[in-house]
Amino acid sequence: MIKVNRLIKPAVLKKHEKKWLSKIQKALSSGNKKELELATDKYQHNDIKAQLLKMFLGKCAYCESKYDHVDFGDIEHFHPKEKYPILAITWKNLLLACPRCNINKDNEFPKPKFINPCVDNPNEHFLFEYDEYIGIANVLGITPRGEITEKTLLLNRDELRKNRSLYIKKLIALAKYYHEDNTAKELLDQAMDERNADSEYLAFARMIKEKYVQAS
Repeated sequence: MIKVNRLIKPAVLKKHEKKWLSKIQKALSSGNKKELELATDKYQHNDIKAQLLKMFLGKCAYCESKYDHVDFGDIEHFHPKEKYPILAITWKNLLLACPRCNINKDNEFPKPKFINPCVDNPNEHFLFEYDEYIGIANVLGITPRGEITEKTLLLNRDELRKNRSLYIKKLIALAKYYHEDNTAKELLDQAMDERNADSEYLAFARMIKEKYVQAS
């Protein structure tokens, strides 16, 4: 997980937010569940999704995995809309997540609360560790909030950790030739470029350059 700067609110949300919010409030007051469901679903507008895709570059806000080649991704409510319907269309509450992280998080909102990559600095809550002996890249929660985020979202689930570890091994191999081979240098720099939509697991990539390139 990395810190992500939130882009400006989509034009469609600026235009209709007050009207949509009014409908949510009205449905809450009347207790009409059907009206509330329709009112809170406005966040699914294509322009809102497009801005989130641009902001997260087709990667999950939580596990940093790319999914856009096999899935459209899920608009994720940091504060679950089932528990906080009044925040269903609030721009600051919307993230983009892979289906697995979105399902794992579900309607959970514990105390201490999860890490929000658009608000918090993940480096203060996680240790991004690669164990060379067993070849495993783990995300380790080092604060109560980091721990509950890692455990609830299963940021070390088997399939994710296997894919992440293989990617990190390749980056370490590049790091060993960073000062000797221009192609290796270019590829590793691209992997650490937060503007590069193809770079996964940027938190680990940054750790690798700091640990392995400086030592080479």
